Amino acid sequence: MLKSRFHLILFTLWFLHESFFSYELSGGQIIVNVELVPALKSDLPEASVVPERPESIVVKKSGDRWEYRFSKPNELYHVLLFRLSSTPKNYWYKDIALLIPFFIEQKVFDVTLAATKIEIGADEVRNLYATKIQSMRPGRLFVFYNRARFVATERISRISDQFDDVSDFDIQAAFKFLESARELSYGNYLQPDKTVYTTRDWLQEALEKNIKVVKRAVGIEQTKQLVSQIDELEGDFFGKLYQEIAKMLGNPRERKRGCELIRRFKATLDTMIEDRQKHVLAAAKLDLGIIETALTQCLVREVKGNKDSVDVSSLPKATTKKIESQISNLEAAQKKVATEKSRILVDRHLKVLRDIM
Repeated sequence: MLKSRFHLILFTLWFLHESFFSYELSGGQIIVNVELVPALKSDLPEASVVPERPESIVVKKSGDRWEYRFSKPNELYHVLLFRLSSTPKNYWYKDIALLIPFFIEQKVFDVTLAATKIEIGADEVRNLYATKIQSMRPGRLFVFYNRARFVATERISRISDQFDDVSDFDIQAAFKFLESARELSYGNYLQPDKTVYTTRDWLQEALEKNIKVVKRAVGIEQTKQLVSQIDELEGDFFGKLYQEIAKMLGNPRERKRGCELIRRFKATLDTMIEDRQKHVLAAAKLDLGIIETALTQCLVREVKGNKDSVDVSSLPKATTKKIESQISNLEAAQKKVATEKSRILVDRHLKVLRDIM
């Protein structure tokens, strides 16, 4: 009797341990400031933070801050939209979005929503281009980003595809907008919007059709490098996601959730068209074979547990289908692996699964 109770206590402690450590969800706070640039004697508009998918993240205002917490354990990231209730006459603001990754724990984001005066003249561009933004505080960088976004998009809309008429100021405005988008994406998880990518395309076209002005305005190599960095922003973010998942897979206390997340990671990649997936994996410095072997390790642990071998005939049909499906995935990955190390890993894990079957 005592022995049975002891076993029951052990099982209860194990269950609580597994439940707690597998499903401890991320949360944090966001300081949201509102500014008018330049300042105006007027009531500031109200800010709001709206989740793109409210069913899987909780966001609420608490004093002068907004608090957020994931409500589902296997979500890779969430998108939060930052809006203003209104903008004064002759001022401009456009919503921004942040990507909140699953691994953010108790981080305090500092976001400034700045409605900016409608001004796109040469002096405004000179001021933007002369500003060094690499060491700028986040709040100031958000202000700069919004100003540069307005100036760049307005100047580009006037020039459109008339690249013979493009000026140094047009190129410089586009460059500083993309530069600020890059910095906010790296350090503050800005989600680049359509405006970022259309500006990137326009700058690339300017480089091809009026290289003389681009060279004089900002430099050819600087422009090529920035365009390339914008192309890699999505892959850079996915690389960070994978690195954190890999840490969880190596930690017994977090491995269960890590397996759920690596499955979601692969499922997200599978929704991408082939060219985009290749680009994301390359920018993230990832290989499909590495991802498939991580998935295989999770499946083997699920099937075998602590046993050295398993009786396939006793497995549920759904489990054997999972094994067969993963064998197919590994066989497909064999043809796409980028390195010898990855190929060896895929071959090794294929053998493990085939031995089970």
